[in-house]
Amino acid sequence: MEQEGPTYKLFLRNCLLKDIGNVKFETGNLKSSAILMVKALPAEIRRNLQDVEIFEGETATFEIEMARPIEGFKWFRKGLEIQPEDDIIFEQEGLLVYRVTLKNCLQSHTGNVKFITGQLQSTASLIVKAIPVDVIRDLEDQEVWEKETATFEVELSQPVSDFHWIQKKEELHPSARVEFQTDENTQRLIIHDCRTEDIGPVKFNTETLQLSAILMVKGGVPGMRGCWYCASPPTFLFTCSTILSSPELPLKIEKDLEDQEIWEKQMATYEVELNKPDMNVFWFRENVRIVPSDEIEIRSKGNAYTLVLHKRKLSDAGEIRFSVGELSSTAKLIVKELPVEVVRELEDQEVWEDETARFEIELSRQITEFHWSKKGEELQTGASVDFLQDGNVYKLVLMDCKIEDMGTIKFETEDRKSSATLVVKELPVEITRQLEDVEVYERDSATFEVELNKKDQQVQWFKKGVLLEDSGRRTPGRVTPHESVDIMSDDYRYKCTLHNCQLEDMGEIKFLVNSHKAKAHLRVKELPIGFLLGLKDQRAVERDEMAKFTCTMSKKGQVAKWFFESEPCEENGKYRFEVDGTAYSLIIRDIKLTDAGKYTCASKDSETTANLVVDPLPLKIEKDLEDVEVWEKETAVFQTELNHPDRPIVWFKKGQQLEQSDLVQMTSEGMKYFLTLRDAQLNDMGTIKFQVEGLKSAATLLVKELPYTFTAELEDQRAMERDPLSTFTCEMSKPNIEATWYRGEEKLKAGEKYEMERDGCVHRLIIRNIRLDDASSYSCANKDNKTTAALVVDPLSYSGNSSQLPLLRHFPSPANIF
Repeated sequence: MEQEGPTYKLFLRNCLLKDIGNVKFETGNLKSSAILMVKALPAEIRRNLQDVEIFEGETATFEIEMARPIEGFKWFRKGLEIQPEDDIIFEQEGLLVYRVTLKNCLQSHTGNVKFITGQLQSTASLIVKAIPVDVIRDLEDQEVWEKETATFEVELSQPVSDFHWIQKKEELHPSARVEFQTDENTQRLIIHDCRTEDIGPVKFNTETLQLSAILMVKGGVPGMRGCWYCASPPTFLFTCSTILSSPELPLKIEKDLEDQEIWEKQMATYEVELNKPDMNVFWFRENVRIVPSDEIEIRSKGNAYTLVLHKRKLSDAGEIRFSVGELSSTAKLIVKELPVEVVRELEDQEVWEDETARFEIELSRQITEFHWSKKGEELQTGASVDFLQDGNVYKLVLMDCKIEDMGTIKFETEDRKSSATLVVKELPVEITRQLEDVEVYERDSATFEVELNKKDQQVQWFKKGVLLEDSGRRTPGRVTPHESVDIMSDDYRYKCTLHNCQLEDMGEIKFLVNSHKAKAHLRVKELPIGFLLGLKDQRAVERDEMAKFTCTMSKKGQVAKWFFESEPCEENGKYRFEVDGTAYSLIIRDIKLTDAGKYTCASKDSETTANLVVDPLPLKIEKDLEDVEVWEKETAVFQTELNHPDRPIVWFKKGQQLEQSDLVQMTSEGMKYFLTLRDAQLNDMGTIKFQVEGLKSAATLLVKELPYTFTAELEDQRAMERDPLSTFTCEMSKPNIEATWYRGEEKLKAGEKYEMERDGCVHRLIIRNIRLDDASSYSCANKDNKTTAALVVDPLSYSGNSSQLPLLRHFPSPANIF
C-alpha cells in the first residue's frame, strides 16, 4: 500500500483466479469499490511426459509440468483410464507438477501412458523389460523303462510365463502323455507311458535360455541285430526298432471341433467325437489347460466329448484345443461385443436464465464414441459446456443458460440415441444491489455501480436529470470537464464512471432499467492546496545532458520553490524552472556526480521530495595506444585517452609491469595518459600495454638500430725499421662490433705478423717486427663506416733528426692511403 498526497494505492501481486471479486477502500464515512478480474492464463504444457524403461517388479513414475494450475485432468494407460489402486499413486507437487506412480510393473503393462486435460495431452512410453533369468538347477538326463514315466525339472531364479518344451525338434503340448507343471520357480515336464521312439534330446527354451538333456528308454526285442539310434550291438536295455503293431483299433477323431461365435455373456459349446469312449482327454484355451469351474463344464457321453463355457467375456476369445493321445483338434471362440442399450433415457429439464441445466443418460455398458448436440449442433466442452462420466452414466452440464439455448438436447452413439427438451424461463429484471452515494475531490473520477439479476440489459444513466452517454473522448494525459463518461457492464454489474469531476457536477445520479430505477448522490469536495502528484526519484548517468523532476499541484498559479539538499536552487545555467498549468518542473543540466542528492519542491503549506541518483559514467577508452618507432637512444612516448581523469593506469612492457625511473616516466594530463621511455635500446622492442579497471590497450615499440660510427678514428703512426711493434687504435660507437682490418686493399688476417684486439668499443691492430715494406695505409672497417691512417717506417741506417727524414721515400702514395 502506498500514499502520494491524497492518492492511496493498493498493489496485489501474484494474482490468482480465486482473487476475483470486490476491492473496497473505506475511510470515515467515505468508501469506494472496484472489481478485480483475473484472466486465466492459457493452459500450456511446460514439460512433457518422458519415456520410462524399467524391469519387471520395479516402479515407474511419469511427471508433467503445466504452465498454470488446472482443474480437470485424467491419466490413461494403454487407452484405459487409470484408477487409484494399491499400486497406483496420484500426486501433485505445488500447483503445476502432476505425477502418477505405477508400482510392481509387469511386462503386460508395456504401452503408452497419456495425460489429458481439456484439449491438451502428452504421451510417453512405458517399457517393462523381463528380469534376466538365471538357472539355479539345470535339466538332467533321464533313463526309464518302457511304459514308465520320465520327469524333467529345471529350477530358475524367478517364475517365467513364456517357455517351450521341445522333444526331438517338435514342440510339446499338454496331452494324455505329456504334462506341464509349474511350482513357483520350478518348471516340470512329465512324459507318461514312455516309448522307445521318445529317445532323444529334450529341450527347455525361454526368450534368453536354451537348456537340454537326453531321454533314454530301456527295453528290447529278441533277435535284434543292432540299435537304430546308436548302432551299438543289441542289448536288453534298448528297444530301437518299431514296436510290433497292436491288433487294437487305432484312435481316431470322427468329428472335429467347430468355431463358435457368441455375444458377450452367452454360452459357447464345443463338441468332438472319437471312435472310442472313455478316453483321457484334455481341453486347452490358448495352450492353457482348462479345468472345470462354476462357469466351465467338461463332460463326455459315449464317444462324444463336450466343453461348455458359460457367461463369456470379450477377453475369453481365442483358440480352443482338444487333445487326446497324439491327436488334437482346434477351433476359434469369437466373442462379440453386446450392442449398447439405453437403461435410463434423457429427461426434459426446466431452468431459469443463468442457471445450470444437467442432462443424464445411463447405458448398458461404457462406450468411447458418443456425441452431445443442442438444437442440431454438436456440442464441445468449453466455458459453459462440460461432459462428465460416472461409470455407465453420461452427463451433460450446460452452465449460464440463456433463452436462446431452449431446444432439443440429443445424445447419440453409433446405434443408439436419446433426446430431451431444455426449457429456459426468463427472469424478471430486479435490482439486487442499489446505488450508493459517492464523494470525491475535484478532478477525481467517481464510479457508480448497481447490480442486477440479469446480464446484458439495456440501461440508462442520468446526471441531474440529463441522460449520460459514453463519450470515449478522453485526451491522453488530460481529461476535459464534462466530456469523459464511461458506461460499462461486467456480468451482473453495471457501472457509470464520471472522470475529472468538478464542483458543478454535484447532484443526483439515477439508473434506469425497464420500470426499475436507483438513485444516489455525487458529492465533489474542493481540493485543498497541495501536491496531487509528488516528485518521483530520478536516475541519470554522469555527463547526461539533463535530468527532470516534475510534480503536480492541486491548483494553478501557486508559488513553488526548489531546494537541493536544503539549499535553494537559483535559475541559472545549471537549473531551469518550468510551469505548465498545475505541473511544476525542475531541469538540471550537465549532470555531474555531485548533483546526486535530495531535491524538494515546496509550496506555502506542503512540500514533496525525491532523490536524484547519478551513476558514474562507465570507464571507456576514447583513444587507443598507437605503435611508436624511434632510433636507438631516442625517447619513445605512448599516449592513450580515457573518458575519466585520475585513473590508476598500469603500464607493461613485453608483459612486465613498469615502474617509475629515470628512463621510465608515467604521467597524465586530465584524461590523457602518457608513458615516456628514454634512451631506447634494441632490446626494448616489443608490446607496450596499459590496463585500467578491466580495460586494456596495446601497441608496438619499434627501435631502429643506429649506423655504426667511429667515435675515435685511426691516427698516422711512425716506427723505426726493426721496431718490435707498431699499434693502430680506433673507437666505435658501440661495443663488440665486428671489425675488419686492411692494409691498402688487402684484408689482414691474425697471425705472427698481425694481431687484432677488441676491448669494448676500442679496436687495435698490432704490427710486429717492423720492416721498411710495412709502410702503407691501414684501415679499420665495420658494416657502415671505415677509418684509415698511414704507417711511416724510418730506415735503420739513417742518423739524424728523424723529423727531417724524406717521408715520401717509404710512405705510400695518397691514392693508396685514401
